[in-house]
Amino acid sequence: LRGGYAIADATVSVQQVAGKLGYDEIDDVTTEDMVLEVLKEVEKLTRVKKMMEAAARPF
Repeated sequence: LRGGYAIADATVSVQQVAGKLGYDEIDDVTTEDMVLEVLKEVEKLTRVKKMMEAAARPF
């Protein structure tokens, strides 16, 4: 499973989310917090991939 992180386009960790939200304990991170962070990462990837596709099109 860890090998997949090497080729992942995005990763989200509980520690990262806790830090962003200012939580003192990772146990304070909710499922909803994690889902929102995953959706943000997917949105970023989608935007980047669309920009790359647009840049590859001829003028």
